Amino acid sequence: RFAAREAFSPEERAELQRLLLAERPVEVRARILECVGPVDRDASAALAAAREFRRLGLERWEVTLLDAWRLRSWRAAVRFAALTSSPQREFVLPPEVAGEVPPTALALARAEARSIQATRGEIPPQALLEQIDAALNGSTTDLTPGERLDWLRLRLTANALQPSPAGGSPLFAEVDAALAALPEEAEGEQVQQLLFAAAQLAQRTGDLRRAARYYRGSLRWNPASPSCAAPLAWCLAMTREEDPALRLASWLLTLPPRTEGVGLAAVAACCALSRGAGLESELRAGGSPARLIQLGLDYATQLGPGSVEAHKALFMLCSFCRERGAWDELERLARLGEGWDPRPLREYAAFRALCRLEQQTPAAAWAFVREDVPPEDRPYVELRLALYLDRTRAPQDEDLRRLAEAHEGELEDASLTFQVARAWVRLDQAERGLALLRRLRARAPESPGLARELAEFEEREGVSLDPK
Repeated sequence: RFAAREAFSPEERAELQRLLLAERPVEVRARILECVGPVDRDASAALAAAREFRRLGLERWEVTLLDAWRLRSWRAAVRFAALTSSPQREFVLPPEVAGEVPPTALALARAEARSIQATRGEIPPQALLEQIDAALNGSTTDLTPGERLDWLRLRLTANALQPSPAGGSPLFAEVDAALAALPEEAEGEQVQQLLFAAAQLAQRTGDLRRAARYYRGSLRWNPASPSCAAPLAWCLAMTREEDPALRLASWLLTLPPRTEGVGLAAVAACCALSRGAGLESELRAGGSPARLIQLGLDYATQLGPGSVEAHKALFMLCSFCRERGAWDELERLARLGEGWDPRPLREYAAFRALCRLEQQTPAAAWAFVREDVPPEDRPYVELRLALYLDRTRAPQDEDLRRLAEAHEGELEDASLTFQVARAWVRLDQAERGLALLRRLRARAPESPGLARELAEFEEREGVSLDPK
């Protein structure tokens, strides 16, 4: 439907992306300029080239091209102002075109500028939604159908940037409705950016199956894009679609290490492999397990110790080392994770207890839990250790029963409740554990993250919360 309006077919756009990944940007620029026409004489050609540069992440060339036209084209002027404004540099339009800009287009451009600044970390995201609303004075009735797509994308981006976005966002229903009835004036880039923004919000809220669906759609519009393929691989791995995740990661891992998305692809590969993916040979071009761990660690470190996503990545790397029996590496990663926070996550203590068990003795592991794990974290780590011993060494019925009975009422601690439920399943009292999980589900019925964890529990333990 949109092919006739696009400068390049999906296959041609994928080829441009491959040239860019091969570090041949000058050739990419030449192909784009040759295709769109004379950018020095035709405003529509210049704007088409700018869109292609934007799609490929070549912002410097986009800004240069827009700068050449901002005194002659209001569309170039508003996009240039959005890209170059900052908290210190006001959103200003040249007087030559300022009077030509429709009010709604100007309002959206101002909102876009604030969104770009928040994405860059130049302004705090908490007030972004209010600032976007203020740009339109609270009214969207004058927006055209095409402008409404941009408005929806801005709201998705603003919500995704919040520190703790709420799950079950009603925005997803708006996205699906918009995709089902796209206006004739819509452009392919609008659709791709809308899908990508929706995917990011779904991922941030823990709705990873929905995120994977949106990322897949975005990738069709922007083929061979690592920035889209990498989070898709992660979402697939986390939702137990290990084989397609590994296939996607294997391609990403052939790219230069500094390419955006390669580190996340390494984490996705570790996640898929630690969960039993059967295509490890697919990764032969991506290097050794040690390379996967290092790429993933570089990615987590770049995100920073305060990032939730960094801890998720490090946890997956730890799980990968555990499944490989790489105890020295697991100890190193777990210690690193503990050093990232004044109040370390207890999962790292559980990993270190397993290292004591495998490298020394069960007695040494229990001594570590008693002496080095804070009292508030001890029940969780004790259950993890007892469950691991029960699975790999010998039945631990006495310890499992004691711990499960002592902590089965602590529903406010969801991760501990999962361990208690697992203990009851191992003790052949599955219904007692499932009853706990049903109560847990009733406390947060709309949480996609909890729903995913419950589904994984059912699959791993071979039980059902809702038997037919």
